Amino acid sequence: MNDTKVAENLKAICLMVIAMAAFAIEDSIIKTLSERLAPGQVLLMIGIGGTSVFYVLAHIRNDGLTRSTVSDPWVIARSVSELLGTAFFVLSLTLVPITVISAVIQVSPLLVTLGAALLLGEKVGLRRWSAITLGLFGVGVILRPWDVDFQPAVLLTVIGVIGLSARDLATRRVPVATPNLSLAILGMGTTIPAGLLLMGFSSIILVPTYNEIILIVLSIFIAVLAYSCIIRAMRIGEVSAVVPFRYSRLLFGVFIGVWYFGESLDKWTVIGSVIVVTSGLYSLWREMRLS
Repeated sequence: MNDTKVAENLKAICLMVIAMAAFAIEDSIIKTLSERLAPGQVLLMIGIGGTSVFYVLAHIRNDGLTRSTVSDPWVIARSVSELLGTAFFVLSLTLVPITVISAVIQVSPLLVTLGAALLLGEKVGLRRWSAITLGLFGVGVILRPWDVDFQPAVLLTVIGVIGLSARDLATRRVPVATPNLSLAILGMGTTIPAGLLLMGFSSIILVPTYNEIILIVLSIFIAVLAYSCIIRAMRIGEVSAVVPFRYSRLLFGVFIGVWYFGESLDKWTVIGSVIVVTSGLYSLWREMRLS
C-alpha cells in the first residue's frame, strides 16, 4: 500500500470516528430535549433545519435534486426505510437507556448482510451466516426478553435499527452517479414526515425555551457534520479500513450514557455488545477476503 493510500485511509478513519461521535452526541441531545418536548416536535425542527442546510450546500455546488434521482425506485426505498427507522429510533431514545440503544445499533452491518442475502441474492457463505446468527444471539443477550425486568419499549430500538439497516441495504442499489448531497437532502428530509408522524401521537406542542433552541440549532449542525464526515470517509477510504471504526459509536454512546445520564452498564449488555461487534468484524473480514 503506497503512502498516499495510507494517508487517505487515516484521514477517512478520523472522519468516521468524528461522525460516530457526532451521531452519539446528537442522540444525547435529542434524548435531553425529549424530556420536555414531544419527540415528534424535536425531530421536525431538526429535520427542517438540517434539510435546509443541505439544500443550501447543494445549491451552492449546483448539485441539487433531479427528477431521475427522486423517482429512482431504490432512492424511494431508501427514503421510506429511513423515515420509518428514524421515527422508531428517535421514539426509543425517549424510553430506552442510551447505553442499550448504542449496543443494539451495532447489529446493523449484520442485518445489511442478512438483507443482501435474502432480498438481493448476494452470496453469503456458511461462515458469514454463522456470524449473523451469533450477532443476533448477541442482541438477544443485550435485550434478554426472557428476563422479568424486560422492557418492551426496547423493541422500538430494534424496529428502528431494522429500518436504518434497510436504508443502508437500499443504498447499495442506488445508482453510483447519484450525488451524495442529493441523498443527504432526501435522507435528512425524511425526518420531517417522521416528526409529523410522531406528533400524531402527541397533542402537546410546547414553545422551546432559549436553552432548548440552542440545543436544537447545535443538533442541526452536528447532524450535518456527521452526515458530511461519514459520506466523505466512505468516498476516500478503503471499506476494510474505515468500516470497523463505525463501532466506535458504541464507545461514545456508552460513555455519554454512563457519564451524562447516569445509566448503569450491566454485564449482559457488555457481553452482548462484545458478541455483536466481534461477529460484525468477522463478517466484514470475510466479505473483504471474498471480494
